[in-house]
Amino acid sequence: MDKFGKRFRECRKAAGLTQVAAAQLMGIGHSSISEYENDVSEPTASVLFKMAETYGCSIDHLLGLDVPDNGIIVRTIMRDGE
Repeated sequence: MDKFGKRFRECRKAAGLTQVAAAQLMGIGHSSISEYENDVSEPTASVLFKMAETYGCSIDHLLGLDVPDNGIIVRTIMRDGE
């Protein structure tokens, strides 16, 4: 699975936004966008929601959970939950 930061950056660029523009639309500092994209910090659930809304994608997509590889996500969750 891609690192979250890489996925965040790809989604922002696909939406045609700069870090500054995305931050303004979400009401957060542009340095926060940079930190998320460089895996320095992780967004809160409310910021993930704003990202999904701003970038026009799902939270699952932002987190890389919508690309199952032969059920590997389910198997990993089941194994970790045992």
